[in-house]
Amino acid sequence: MKFLGKSKYSTWLVIFVVLIILVFNASNWYIYSKIKFFLTQQLGERLANIASATAFGIDTQKIIKIREDEQACKDIKNFLENVKQNNRLADVFILDQDYHNILDSASDVSSEAFLNLDLPAITQALTGTKTHSHLYQVGDYYFESGFAPIYDSTGRVIAVLGVEADADFFQVLSSFKKTLIGAFVLSLIGIVILGIFFYNLSSHTRKVEDALIKSSALQAMGEMVATISHEIRTPPGDHQRNGRKIE
Repeated sequence: MKFLGKSKYSTWLVIFVVLIILVFNASNWYIYSKIKFFLTQQLGERLANIASATAFGIDTQKIIKIREDEQACKDIKNFLENVKQNNRLADVFILDQDYHNILDSASDVSSEAFLNLDLPAITQALTGTKTHSHLYQVGDYYFESGFAPIYDSTGRVIAVLGVEADADFFQVLSSFKKTLIGAFVLSLIGIVILGIFFYNLSSHTRKVEDALIKSSALQAMGEMVATISHEIRTPPGDHQRNGRKIE
């Protein structure tokens, strides 16, 4: 019975420790997901605003003749490079209505491979609305971009200006995630250690209680044996004399 009691106690202790770990882990990841959503949403809005301001300040006439005028192409590249440096962006680019980067050569399609992930946002920008993509991950890399339409003098959308977030932001997000994982591992170790400590403490307390119970039982048995031995050693005549004295 004692073994079953201790086994049941150990089971409840394990369940309690596991529940603490699960609750702590779930709360940490809930906080992380909320912070991640808030930060990426704020970043997306910032990227969309930068793209909109840049598109508003660009010379649309140079955009129209960029493939034919080398100087116009150079001026646009310099303008976009300044925007990139001043806002600490990873990239600034312009896409035509066929989703081609007008500043890349025809043979340079490496950057366009990643644009497939931004197609919904680019398509929305081509309709005349500034927007941003979702945060997505490709391998070990994160991406998020903002897009804004570029209008000609008649108000028609002729291209889309895109800006891509710098990797520093995502390093902060990745570091925050690693910190949460580290905190979870440390808390897991701490909870396990505390669980072992309290289990050992409880086991020791139970052993002390068992020892006290056994000691009390042995003492009671000793007293009972002494009483019985005394009764056995006392002759019947002594009992009678003792009885008369009492009378």
